Amino acid sequence: MKKKVAMKKQAILLFSLLTLCFSFQMSVYAGSLPMPSSLAQEKAKNIELPALKFEITSGVDLTKDVESTFDFSRTITGTAEPGSEVEFLVSTKNKSETKEKQPLKVVVGASGLFSQSIDLEVGENIIEINAQKENKQSVSNTFSIKRKSIDIKKELEQNVLLNNKQILNNSESNTKAVK
Repeated sequence: MKKKVAMKKQAILLFSLLTLCFSFQMSVYAGSLPMPSSLAQEKAKNIELPALKFEITSGVDLTKDVESTFDFSRTITGTAEPGSEVEFLVSTKNKSETKEKQPLKVVVGASGLFSQSIDLEVGENIIEINAQKENKQSVSNTFSIKRKSIDIKKELEQNVLLNNKQILNNSESNTKAVK
């Protein structure tokens, strides 16, 4: 009889331990379930992501609001963290319309350097550069390059040549007059 009572106590103890272990496992499992999306989004808003290291080193004068050129293209270079994706969004603004070009993307390699050549059309070329990397704040820069017509360049060059010729003729006349 003592054996039966001892066995009952052991069975109750074993049952209690199993129940305790099972309830512990359930609470661990429940804790690892995904959060409802609204709660996850709310939590994500409160997390401050570190800044992405990104810099444009050449190809654009960032101190000017608008830059002018006669060049047909511009190569923009810079540095960013390896693995970052740099996207170039180019749109051309003329008197009558704004036209967006296909975005250009570059993934920054191990050197941390990037380079992208951008074709410029006559008129205002608005270039937006976005750099992003997972778990980092994205960085964005927008600037404008006005490409002038090659005809304007030729006209300016002719005027400079004419002015230089006129200056030379005037200085020759003055030299003859002095003699």
